[in-house]
Amino acid sequence: MEWSNGGLNKDGVSLSAGKKRPRESHTVEQSGVDDKKGCGEPFSWWTSLMLGITAYDDGGNDEWLPEKPQKPLPSDCCGTGCSPCVNDIYEREMEKWFELQRMSIEERQRIWRGKQEAQSETEKALSPEKYNKFELISFIQVSRDSFLCSFKLPQNQTLGIKVGQHATMRLKDHEGKYIARQYTPISPLNQKDHFEVLIKLYSDGLLSTIIGATFKPGCLVEWKGPFGEFQYSPNRFKELVMLACGTGIAPMIQVIRAVLENEDDFTKLRLLYASKTQHDILLKNLINEFSDYWNFSVMYFFSSCNEEKLSLDKGQVCYGDCVKFGRIDQSILESELGNSESIQFLICGTKSFDKDMIKYLLKLNFNYEQIFKF
Repeated sequence: MEWSNGGLNKDGVSLSAGKKRPRESHTVEQSGVDDKKGCGEPFSWWTSLMLGITAYDDGGNDEWLPEKPQKPLPSDCCGTGCSPCVNDIYEREMEKWFELQRMSIEERQRIWRGKQEAQSETEKALSPEKYNKFELISFIQVSRDSFLCSFKLPQNQTLGIKVGQHATMRLKDHEGKYIARQYTPISPLNQKDHFEVLIKLYSDGLLSTIIGATFKPGCLVEWKGPFGEFQYSPNRFKELVMLACGTGIAPMIQVIRAVLENEDDFTKLRLLYASKTQHDILLKNLINEFSDYWNFSVMYFFSSCNEEKLSLDKGQVCYGDCVKFGRIDQSILESELGNSESIQFLICGTKSFDKDMIKYLLKLNFNYEQIFKF
């Protein structure tokens, strides 16, 4: 289905950025937990030694040994079945700490100094064990319920996330209690000066109410991270099929960039993007830029829009866009996908969307090892 080209509002998100590798932060404080999406993985004591961030020296057998990991309090666990849980992480860190303790002083010192010399001049703005404050630069509405938020980064710092990772934002409610949510930045990984996230506001959402009342340019917002277990290896699969709904497009943006910016990566990318109407497509201009690459294609699904309405009100739909009306279901996936073991599926959307996509893929004889849910 093809439609004539219509005017598009710029998303303000660039396609690429430099590839300098950022350095870890210089300070380490007490291990913490993520507030919501998984207790989160705190900044490990092993990592702190390996990156040369801390070295404990009391002049005895503990020379060049980081402080012993502190056992988390019962209140540190969110109780939602996170993987890994903060208690699992503590046990893992204790094993690594004992491993370091068994090393000679010379071995510890060599590890610490070697990693310290390997650090670059660029620092990371995020910390996975504590919240840092970032100034809100802009809060721009990009659809009827979604906003593009831009936050200022400290000078000469990147956010410090990897492909597919997310960060946790927290705000206080009217009772002074913290509410935390997770968002995947959509700006280039090595971008300095600022970072961007997509935030969807819900009419009955507690955090949405707070954001609507407090998000003004110049306000300070707390962020912690990065978190996430997704690992991308170039050319591991012949094809990546991304199933996204609404703001679930955010982690897909990072993956798409990683593939398209790597000239040696020949992985084919297919994005199946679901939204209610054409007006709910997020980052359309950026997706248009991706479509210029030979190994990227996108198909849009509108659940609350028909062909007649779309032809009268083209909105963000462009000439040549592949559009289908209705939801992504098993029959769609069966007709659009082959049955290859060299396909990986990435899924991100609402809970019901994620559940349905996984169910359909399993019925089509794909296996769990081929599926990753953000």
